[in-house]
Amino acid sequence: MYSVTDFGRMIDDEARMDAFRKALAATIDGNTVVLDLGAGTGIIALLACRYGAKRVYAIEPSDALQVARETAVKNGLADRIVCIQKRSTDATLPERVDLIVEDMRGALPWCSTHIPDVIDARERLLKPEGRIIPRRDTVFCSLAAADAPYRARLAPWQSRPEGLDLSPAARYVENAPCGVRLKPRQLLSAPVAWTSIDYSSVSSANVREQFVLEARRAGTADGLLLWFETELLPEARISNAPGRPKNVYGQLFLPWPRPMEVEKGARIEVALRADLVGEDYVWTWETHCNEHRFRQSSFAAEPISAASLARRAAHHRPTLAREGKIAQFVLERMAGSMTLAEIADALVETFPERFRSVHEGLDFAAGVSGKYGE
Repeated sequence: MYSVTDFGRMIDDEARMDAFRKALAATIDGNTVVLDLGAGTGIIALLACRYGAKRVYAIEPSDALQVARETAVKNGLADRIVCIQKRSTDATLPERVDLIVEDMRGALPWCSTHIPDVIDARERLLKPEGRIIPRRDTVFCSLAAADAPYRARLAPWQSRPEGLDLSPAARYVENAPCGVRLKPRQLLSAPVAWTSIDYSSVSSANVREQFVLEARRAGTADGLLLWFETELLPEARISNAPGRPKNVYGQLFLPWPRPMEVEKGARIEVALRADLVGEDYVWTWETHCNEHRFRQSSFAAEPISAASLARRAAHHRPTLAREGKIAQFVLERMAGSMTLAEIADALVETFPERFRSVHEGLDFAAGVSGKYGE
């Protein structure tokens, strides 16, 4: 979840803001009803009003939306900006909108539930002739020499602190994608357009493509670098490509288990996929060049014990642990329309070994209510 400080960094990204200003100015007139999807602190909603929007629905699940409410009042726009603090998939509007504006990406568009949220909003909340900003994302891939950031991540597990061998942890790091900011000189191949997303028609949150990278110079490659170019409108674009001015996004680096020496003209076959599991993506990348063949996945980046795997098996019959039973206790009383204060009293009375004060009970009940209640 982004903080207010994170949203501030987005506002400070001048190239990003300039592109959105151009797109909004070219798209909005006095009859335009706008949905600001993932509104954060509301800067896009405010700009949409500046460019003449009739009304803006600002949807944001986090408490950052309170800033949007306050700034709408401060700028005399409270009558045109409707703030809705919900997940967009749980929100309904009294009308369909003419324009959806969103920027819920990270280093790549495949970030949490970004794409499913756009698909849902497009199908339920946008007029048939409505428009979406951005229009399209194109994602590029290149061989990358990223030894400094990658080796820095491996160093703690390879340095033998206190004379101890910590190398078993290295295999988890080798499967962990990471954010970087590389320079053009660190690219060893010409970029290949891996895939594109047309937001007016995209229907799947997942992507899977194969392609070939050709080394344009000899060097030591450490893995694959991914970045995007976004078309808000043909005349308004943003990108996190190496060489572009520093922005809030950075790039995504997919490391290899070991560096690969490549000659000029070497051809590297890549199969790359991203699959949404829950609210996060599992990245899988397979690389083949001569005798080198790597198969990696971000699923292998997290240690999982045999006991944890057993608890996830389809035949496992789960039972509630103590915290689950307490959460169930709260949920049952929420369904019975008790106040949080009443639930807190009941928690202290029923689970005195867990809650030593009404304050502790209230914190727990409020947390369950915040996650599952309205």
